[in-house]
Amino acid sequence: MRVKVGDRVHDGESEPVMVILSKGEKEQIANMHPDATKYCVYPSTEEWVGDGHAKIKAWMKVDEG
Repeated sequence: MRVKVGDRVHDGESEPVMVILSKGEKEQIANMHPDATKYCVYPSTEEWVGDGHAKIKAWMKVDEG
């Protein structure tokens, strides 16, 4: 498992990582499309949601390697 925080990607193969989920987040993840591999939470500010969510979409592009 890899977790991205800010601009840094943490890999569970080289350091411990933990994701703490709310009940709602667990339900959302359970209902994800089978091909989906990313789940993201971000501030609902104009910076992130403006321009059709362009900034968050760009931020979520991570090499699947």
